[in-house]
Amino acid sequence: MTDIPEISTFVHIEDGTSFASCGEDRFTSMTELLEAYPALTDPGNEAALARLVTHFSKGRAFRVVSEPEVFEAAYRAALAEEDSTKPWRQDHPRRVDFGVPDFASIAAPSRQGDRLVFTLEDSFTGLPYAASTKLSALDQLDMTPLSLSPVSVGPEAQADQLSTTGMIETGPGPATPEADGAAGDEDLADPKVPELPEIPRRRKPQN
Repeated sequence: MTDIPEISTFVHIEDGTSFASCGEDRFTSMTELLEAYPALTDPGNEAALARLVTHFSKGRAFRVVSEPEVFEAAYRAALAEEDSTKPWRQDHPRRVDFGVPDFASIAAPSRQGDRLVFTLEDSFTGLPYAASTKLSALDQLDMTPLSLSPVSVGPEAQADQLSTTGMIETGPGPATPEADGAAGDEDLADPKVPELPEIPRRRKPQN
């Protein structure tokens, strides 16, 4: 692994665009950054590279899962605290409304052939996505939501979920997510996270 200097990431307060800095140098794209620090693509720098690729592609909407065990523990803890008997609210997503991923499929950033492969966590929903990009085209990020297994709940909770299903599918358009203002000490702004069409729909409970 080739050592690289500390590279900080930021978001403009005015327009929400992303940039990175190292010392007095400022970069507005992965292309500019790689021209200055080509060693970022060297083996051993996968975690740092994944973080920077995600920053320029998604801003603060997603974060890299660098420690799968920590992600799993946090996901399970959130599930344990969520009350599935309470009504579903579109602007307050709960993991219990979506399901549980196969945690064995979540791994730290790695190189697989000519691709950088990693897992992203949606900053708003907490749901995991499989992400990858070609090492020769780091400005193009491919993402796919991971499959989720339904969370088992009691009969009362199932009845409540059934009663809210119609509201989810026929109600008004999605509300704007509420920014919680608690992500990344390095970022300067907390732009609203746009709703993403690939977020999995809540599963209907099984009878």
